[in-house]
Amino acid sequence: MKDEVNFKSCCFTIEDVFNEVDDYIEYYNNHRCQWGLKKMISKQFRNHLLDVA
Repeated sequence: MKDEVNFKSCCFTIEDVFNEVDDYIEYYNNHRCQWGLKKMISKQFRNHLLDVA
């Protein structure tokens, strides 16, 4: 996250930081495909494991 979000250019208040972190968590968990998870997003991979078990 520290390499992907430039807090200095977009955050001027603590609320801005909170919003940016929330947005990044949303993106990371629901939109970003990960190679280590068979190219699935985190939520898909978790549900995949629960369906198999």
